Amino acid sequence: MNLLILIPILFMLSFHPLMMIILIILLSIIIAFMTFKMMNFSLPPFMLLLLILGGMLMIFSYFISLTSNQKFLFNKKSLFFLPLLLTMNISNLPIYHNNMKSFLLMVSKKFMFIFILMLLFLLITLMATTKIFKSIKSPLRSN
Repeated sequence: MNLLILIPILFMLSFHPLMMIILIILLSIIIAFMTFKMMNFSLPPFMLLLLILGGMLMIFSYFISLTSNQKFLFNKKSLFFLPLLLTMNISNLPIYHNNMKSFLLMVSKKFMFIFILMLLFLLITLMATTKIFKSIKSPLRSN
């Protein structure tokens, strides 16, 4: 649970697009794993993970085509926050309990139909954008 708080903080401290995409992928993997552990059913978390990874792959290719070759500089000020955040006991915070209740409500059986519809909508949107990019057959950025 510490990583769910640590990764967004690192995201705010990073300025390189590659680091931002890596942090979003890590966060989506952690959320998919937590959803799997709470539901004991692997299909919705797996579909969610695949959709997010597919979207991140498209965003990554777009960023690569637009950005020049920048040097990857890590913000050394953010290293001071890491030991502080990793030693925090988050399970005693009241925010943790509210978030877990809302997360359990999101993956409950009542909302499973809406959750699957949202996943299918994201999948259809991803397939449509892929088809549009295939039909263009040109680079995203022209010189």
